[in-house]
Amino acid sequence: MTGQSIFAGVIRIFCPAMGKLLNSCPAPASMAAMKYLLSLIGVVLILESLPYVACPEAMQKWLRQLSEVNPAVLRVIGLLAMGVGLLLCYLTQQTNLI
Repeated sequence: MTGQSIFAGVIRIFCPAMGKLLNSCPAPASMAAMKYLLSLIGVVLILESLPYVACPEAMQKWLRQLSEVNPAVLRVIGLLAMGVGLLLCYLTQQTNLI
């Protein structure tokens, strides 16, 4: 199995809309979809790194406080954030609401 087919398989599992796009489009369009996905990952990395660049001391303090939070609470917060993210993906890809 090639790296590209593994990546496409992962996309089909975790993002059905992107999987449909990869299955239905000819090779150049699927490469455009891959470029789009990689651009989105890049934007996420940029946004995630902003607090560390802008105020690293405050981030260290916040991370120390975060390490004292009960793991069950962190898990619930993570699941809620993931649910909101999945809902946004669904709304933007499968409906005309947004």
